[in-house]
Amino acid sequence: MKTKRNCILPLFVLAASAAVAQAQTIYLIDGYNTWSKTPGTEGLTSAELFFQQGNCGVLFDKPDLNITIAHVGDGNNFIQVNSGMTATINQIQLLSGVSSSILKIGTANEESKDGLAGTLDINFRNQSTKIGFIVNSGTLNIINPSSLNGIPFTVANKGVINLWNADKTAYATYNNGGTITVKSGGVFNAGSIVAPSVVIENGGTLTSTNGIRVIKNETETSQIDGDLVVTGYVGGTPKKGEDGVTYNTRNFAFRVGNGANTTGGADTDAKVFAIIGETGTIKQYNSGLASAVNDIHGQLTVNAAEGALQFQNTVTLSAKGKLILNTKNAFSTISEDGNTVLAGQAGTTFNVSKSYYENSEQPTSDSTLIVNVDNDLGALAFGNGTKLTLQIADGAVFSLGEIKLQADHTLNDYVLVLDNWHDNSFRITEMTAEEIEDLHLYGTDGEKLEFFAVDDQQGGYWINSQVPEPAAVAAIFGALALALAAYRRRK
Repeated sequence: MKTKRNCILPLFVLAASAAVAQAQTIYLIDGYNTWSKTPGTEGLTSAELFFQQGNCGVLFDKPDLNITIAHVGDGNNFIQVNSGMTATINQIQLLSGVSSSILKIGTANEESKDGLAGTLDINFRNQSTKIGFIVNSGTLNIINPSSLNGIPFTVANKGVINLWNADKTAYATYNNGGTITVKSGGVFNAGSIVAPSVVIENGGTLTSTNGIRVIKNETETSQIDGDLVVTGYVGGTPKKGEDGVTYNTRNFAFRVGNGANTTGGADTDAKVFAIIGETGTIKQYNSGLASAVNDIHGQLTVNAAEGALQFQNTVTLSAKGKLILNTKNAFSTISEDGNTVLAGQAGTTFNVSKSYYENSEQPTSDSTLIVNVDNDLGALAFGNGTKLTLQIADGAVFSLGEIKLQADHTLNDYVLVLDNWHDNSFRITEMTAEEIEDLHLYGTDGEKLEFFAVDDQQGGYWINSQVPEPAAVAAIFGALALALAAYRRRK
């Protein structure tokens, strides 16, 4: 018997034709296979299926098909399911000699997507199998995926990927070390997500029901131009620091960086990069835990629109984390149910915290806040023994309500370093001049700054290096009066 080139075996049915209702073994030929037209599949509802290592695919055009085991190769393998139909693969494995595979679901052909948008359920049964997926159309339900390892997922504009637990009652953990890419129109749903990087295009949606962290260093940057929805949180073990305060070391909803507990973990996390683009949004709510945080251990660059980043829980600058604000007032605070905006950025608090890794006795705090355009913030709340460097770009104004200590933190030994410090760029609006004079402000040389709380004539105070002379103040107001009079004459 001859075999086609690049095929493992020809199309072959092991069971007798009289027993077509029983499970059989089907070897797909190279190229395109339509289930209803494949010899030996007539009447079959259950079969063991072998793909080829070359270009090999199948269209499931019969409802309620049950594949007991699918063996896939490392070539261009694909599965399509007709709209309105559901097919199930009860177990999936790699062909002998194959170390990893990418399996395509649906079609990239725009004209055919509406007709190939059925549902495919694949049960991994917690097997350690290196299989990734590209879902162009239809719905892919991946069941018990916890042992997937190092393989990327991509979902395109008419595709949906759901990661489920064994009985499909809750979303499952994604912890396989592969990049998640959600293209415009695509949807990706999972429980806890740990990924080297996440890419969400404008119009794409990724939902994590138990917290998300991106962990890769500078070789892979997460880019969020679509919608990231985070509900729930990742729980951990509280740890009491040397200052007597109990820290929830791993209770977080959104995290940039791994929060690594190994030696040098803070330095590694500082090289994790994430960017929120102009069309990017984050909605974090329904965490169920007031002390859960959204912590930045790596570098988060914000180019998002005003109010586009909505968080129920506190945003925290941890370890050597860096937050770069390139747009105005992107953050806001929302209710636990996610339905109400409680405050804009001007009424929101950012925490500055040490990172108490679970196995570390040496917590780290040396974070940075970079303000490149005008921004308002309700408060900076410092933990015991923490340090934040504040950089304000030339021409930008940072208006801060107050500087305070976090709850249960009483040592008042924080350090706020002013980098690129210049007059009339940093103002505080909700503190008295006397309170401002007691602030712990330092220069980049480590020396405590000599500064003045200068009335900004709007109810707040500039943090300036000098106080204007009375004559200078009079001249300023005189110039303003002349400018106003000239403006009125022109009107």
